[in-house]
Amino acid sequence: MLAEGMPQEDRIMAELILKRIHSFGEYRRAGMVEIRANIAYLCGHQNIQVQQGHIVPLPETYRTPIVANKILPAVVNDMAVASKTPPRYDVIPDTTDETDKATAKAGDRIIKYLQKVNGRDLGRKGAVLWYDIAGTGWRKIYWNPYFEIQGYNPQPDQEGFNPNMEPGQPVFRGEVVIDNVPNSELIFDHRCKDLKKLQWIIHAKTITVGEIKSRYGKDALQGVGPNCIKDGYNGLNEFEVEILGDFAQLSANITNAINSPGVTPGFEDDKTANYYEFWHVPSVTMPMGAYVVMVGNKVIINQPYPIQSYPHQRLPFVPAVPIQLVGINPRAISRITQARPLQREYNRLRSIVADNIDAMGNSVFMAPKDCNIEVKRLSNSAGNVVEFDGPMKPSREPGVPIPGSFFGYIAEVKQSIDEAFSFPEPARGFSPTGGPDSAKGLQLLQDASHTQLGPMVDGFDEADEEVVFQALSLAIANYGERVLPILGDDNAWVHYHLNPEELNGRFTVSVRTGSSLPLNKALEAEKAFLLWQSGLLGDPNSPELRLQTLKQMDAGNLDAVLQRNSKQINFAQKEFAVAEQQAMQVPPLPPTLTPDEQLAIIEEFLYVPHPNAFDDHTVHIEEHGNWIMDKYWKYKASGLTHMEILAQALMAHCEEHKMILQQQQMMATQQQTLAEAFVRGNTLEQIMLKKKSNEDKAKTKPAGSNKSTKE
Repeated sequence: MLAEGMPQEDRIMAELILKRIHSFGEYRRAGMVEIRANIAYLCGHQNIQVQQGHIVPLPETYRTPIVANKILPAVVNDMAVASKTPPRYDVIPDTTDETDKATAKAGDRIIKYLQKVNGRDLGRKGAVLWYDIAGTGWRKIYWNPYFEIQGYNPQPDQEGFNPNMEPGQPVFRGEVVIDNVPNSELIFDHRCKDLKKLQWIIHAKTITVGEIKSRYGKDALQGVGPNCIKDGYNGLNEFEVEILGDFAQLSANITNAINSPGVTPGFEDDKTANYYEFWHVPSVTMPMGAYVVMVGNKVIINQPYPIQSYPHQRLPFVPAVPIQLVGINPRAISRITQARPLQREYNRLRSIVADNIDAMGNSVFMAPKDCNIEVKRLSNSAGNVVEFDGPMKPSREPGVPIPGSFFGYIAEVKQSIDEAFSFPEPARGFSPTGGPDSAKGLQLLQDASHTQLGPMVDGFDEADEEVVFQALSLAIANYGERVLPILGDDNAWVHYHLNPEELNGRFTVSVRTGSSLPLNKALEAEKAFLLWQSGLLGDPNSPELRLQTLKQMDAGNLDAVLQRNSKQINFAQKEFAVAEQQAMQVPPLPPTLTPDEQLAIIEEFLYVPHPNAFDDHTVHIEEHGNWIMDKYWKYKASGLTHMEILAQALMAHCEEHKMILQQQQMMATQQQTLAEAFVRGNTLEQIMLKKKSNEDKAKTKPAGSNKSTKE
């Protein structure tokens, strides 16, 4: 029953949400039981059964039950393969417009900050984990205006008081958040054959009363029926609560924190309520879209799609469906679901062996009844202890040996669990029968075996593109003029100041194909080295080319190499940055001034220093050249005289570095010549005369002549 006193438009929306929840109910309940069963197997609770929609432990069938968790290492290996190398994101402007370019450049820097806040993998490990559990890994990308408390509103007589807030009220700082969402919490049109084309979705979960009050105010729960407020874990039995608790602890160790069950009931704020977020993108059927929040049976927010905060106008839930089969039901058979019968059989066989190993191995202890032996310490259920009277020991039939095929069957079941997760023998380090004997050949096989995971990794790369695009869209729309602490290209922490005027462009995000595949890094490094050595990329002695080659080789000591140049790079960048900041301070020049008078005023503000003796001129030439290519046309398009003069001064500064570098190279050549002279016992004049003589002979030699001088 709906809450009383709601406006008619809220009542209509509440009825729509409840109808969709009801129609999805049976589909969702079956999925929740399946997911909880997979979680139980993942955490080692494999002796379970489902009764009336709940998971309960099986009665102990074996005297020595064995639960060997083979699924957990397979899932961990799965996560390691899919997220071994963090994806490389490229933010690409939609056009060549300067605003689009500026937005794309800012996006590259914002990504580094988002990775600092949400983890380097942006929730990919969690998505892989839920993919193995439920067949689909979801991530929610949203703007959390209550991310952290930045301070408190001061008293009215103090500086910085905000009259729109109460004194002492906390001042929050918003943030872009990427959360992993279990498949069982989402309600959508399950008739849709492609999860990427959904127009609406409902996030249904339970949250505490205290969280509702902190988000939406103390009056948010007024009118909500008492039957909507619940205690504890909403009907879960103790065994299910234990399983979810184990999963929360396990997932915190192997990936980012994943939603755990509610808190222990105690105070009123610790109780839970059903919480629904309804998202509908603008479409033909609903042009304005919708964003509705309903707690229990009461709608507390009902508004159009929040385009101002979510300019991408898409559902903030991104599915990772690595292998999308068009026309097939979106709930795939997950990997753990496939491995569960195999894991159950593996444990059954191990338990049988444990129960009968003594009997099958014929382990017998002969004990006279009058001897003082503590037979109680020995298990006699399999007839291991035989007591006798008199001097003669009784005889016993020899035991039946366990056939090797039995243990071969156990190994086959164990291997089948690995194959359910697409890990063939070469990927696990075993040389295939009849395979190559060399270590290099085995390494190639191991690398090639990972291509079986190619479709999965490609699917997660595609999902990452959407996740990063939405996260950047939210950041650009909501950050304002925030200063972001990021790690620069020179491995030094810098503060990047966002300029909202430059963040109005359009962009797309691309993930480099196969960037997460564990490819043969040694082969890639060897190719990069051969290209550098061959001279196809340029002069092998060029310092810039050597550094670029090291980056392509992904050298392990690259950080140390870059650290040596970091100060030079920072210094070179700051030279032009300071010059630009001073040029921006030139006041508007009256048109009545003569060109000489204008130039005199401009020169007071413009200052481009001359090269220093300690400069690494190669680094400065590269950094200054990049700056000029980025800024030159911007300075020209400004139409300001002082900006054009600045561009010319920067180019002249770069030319000074080149001249000094040429002089240094000439001096190095002369020093090398002197060294050769002294080594060979020749004077400098003799060496120069010999070189000139050889050059003259080369000039006078007939063209095309192949005869030697002697002939």
